[in-house]
Amino acid sequence: MMDHQEVVSSLGGVSLSQHLTHTFLWMTAGLVVTAIVAFLTLFSGLWMTIYSFSLAPLVLLVAQLGVVIFLTGKLAKMQPSTAKLLFLAYSALTGITFSILPLAYGFGTMFIAFGFTALMFGSMAVIGMTTKKDLSGLGPILMAGLITMIVITIVGW
Repeated sequence: MMDHQEVVSSLGGVSLSQHLTHTFLWMTAGLVVTAIVAFLTLFSGLWMTIYSFSLAPLVLLVAQLGVVIFLTGKLAKMQPSTAKLLFLAYSALTGITFSILPLAYGFGTMFIAFGFTALMFGSMAVIGMTTKKDLSGLGPILMAGLITMIVITIVGW
């Protein structure tokens, strides 16, 4: 694992804070694209056409995995604009895949899941833009808190 100094030097002059802020903003944008495409696919009725093909879930899953594997293997050699476009395409593909989830889990559950996840990424971007203090020392404490919450969730299930 790289230490803090190696990470900063690998970013090409951009501070770690700036890099993380941009990452969280792109994750927020990806979630917004996924939500919009899922909404449009569901309410336009396009989902019925897509899922009338019995292998549609498998085809969508393989397509998503294919994009992820391609992006992972070629990301370092890609132009940033190409990587961003492929990320947005992946987000749209995820929206098509997720478009039927509200039918199974309800609209309220999906709204809460997408809303809170987008809120979390957006909040992290704002924190990254406004906080000048190094928060890397909080990592072990936050990881312990996360593990504790997961265990409590499983035990309370």
